[in-house]
Amino acid sequence: MGQKQTGKFITVRKKIPGEYIVVLKSPAQSLEQVEVQQATTSLITAYGGTAFAMYENALRGFAAKMTEAQARAMANDPAA
Repeated sequence: MGQKQTGKFITVRKKIPGEYIVVLKSPAQSLEQVEVQQATTSLITAYGGTAFAMYENALRGFAAKMTEAQARAMANDPAA
């Protein structure tokens, strides 16, 4: 299987150190592109890191470079 879930933070066996995918909380599927960008900016501003890709089709969210501590803190945000 290769995955371990602790709350909303999921670890995988084959990971890229320092890179995380953040999925926006529902009703994220109804968010427009600009709203995904605003949510990304808001979360990155609050928790740190650098977003390097945004996802607006199959899921709504983004990929970011950050520390594990930042990713775990962001996972506790109601928007994620």
